[in-house]
Amino acid sequence: MHALRFYENEDLFLTPVRRGAGGRRVHSEDDVAWLTVCIVLRASDMPLPVLRRYAGLVREGRATRRSGSR
Repeated sequence: MHALRFYENEDLFLTPVRRGAGGRRVHSEDDVAWLTVCIVLRASDMPLPVLRRYAGLVREGRATRRSGSR
């Protein structure tokens, strides 16, 4: 549970975390899949600032791809 708050506080989720009844966090399957990617990247020693930048690029979508990328 603390890890979820950590990733939320570090602004690493791709979309704002939704809240359910009583203010409890509600995570989608996409949130869980993205969190899994974040955990793997952190386990590879990716620094948090780099992971934050990567998350920001993913949020921006295809516009951040280089010309000629698929």
